[in-house]
Amino acid sequence: MQRIVDFMVMRYLNTAFLAAVLSLQACDEKPSVKDELLPPMAGTRQAVLCNEGNFQWGNADITVFDTDEQVLVENAFSRANNKPLGDVCQSAYYFDNKVFLVVNNSQKIEVISPTDFKVIQTISGFHSPRYITWVSTEKAYVSEYYANSIKVINPLTGNLAGSIGCPGWHDEMLLTRGKLYITTVNRDKLYILDEQTNELRDSIALTYGSNSMVTDAQDKLWVLCTGDAVRGTSARLYKINTAYDTIERVIQLNKPSATRLCINKSRNRIYWISDDVYTMDASDSTSSPAHFIYAQGRIFYGLDYNIHLDELWVSDAIDYTQRSVVYRYRMDGTPAGQFKAGINTGNMLFYEK
Repeated sequence: MQRIVDFMVMRYLNTAFLAAVLSLQACDEKPSVKDELLPPMAGTRQAVLCNEGNFQWGNADITVFDTDEQVLVENAFSRANNKPLGDVCQSAYYFDNKVFLVVNNSQKIEVISPTDFKVIQTISGFHSPRYITWVSTEKAYVSEYYANSIKVINPLTGNLAGSIGCPGWHDEMLLTRGKLYITTVNRDKLYILDEQTNELRDSIALTYGSNSMVTDAQDKLWVLCTGDAVRGTSARLYKINTAYDTIERVIQLNKPSATRLCINKSRNRIYWISDDVYTMDASDSTSSPAHFIYAQGRIFYGLDYNIHLDELWVSDAIDYTQRSVVYRYRMDGTPAGQFKAGINTGNMLFYEK
């Protein structure tokens, strides 16, 4: 009889221990969700997740993650402003204590407060804006689709300051050494713009579909190209010396697509999505791509490095109509948690107020 009692006690303790462990994991995986906005947000470190929504549905919005408080605010824009954000929230930026939301198919940039998410100003006059690169407080470049140009804006006044002819549809841009490098998703060129004169100065021939870029610790430019199955070209990764604008290395990825190139805090390791998440040592000239996270049936859509938590965040679009699941991974590849965001979570912004 005593043995049965001892067994029951041990089983109870083991069950209690397991429940405690699962409770801790659940806290890590599911930050608390606030039904009410909390202006001002308590923490100083925040993440803004761009939930693109569905093209032409007008259901884009943002999810705000307070890193310090471990609090989520869902649909933060529409709640704060009593109106929808618009059609396709493409990218987000923190600059001059303001958050800039590029709303692609609504042809605008919404500038909001990082504390209460209310609109400060709206910048319009675009065809299909995608990404922003800052030069100064009074000058920034905006890439576009369909326009065959790069727009210049004044972030202080919210006015368009000019348009620079540049053939193709353009995605991410990167400014270094006084030169603006411009990806082109529907061509095989990486364009180079002179920041002083606002004139195209050169181009570099790549494979089709350049889309994202980073610079490493040696200030070498890495450019990811998705390739094109119709043209018989697979995805490739390029390493470019920006002092001479020469290609130092070409890595054939043998994948039908490649997107969302990002880099860690030390700027020595890069990551991207090619169905699965891949990684590579950017400081080793002999390194080759390696799996970092297997998709295992998930549809990886957004990817970025969270500099505050030293984590890699990747979103699963599921079926492109449900709310995305954002998975958090430590830099050794082990899971750090997960939470739900909005529909088609793409670009992720991490900033400190």
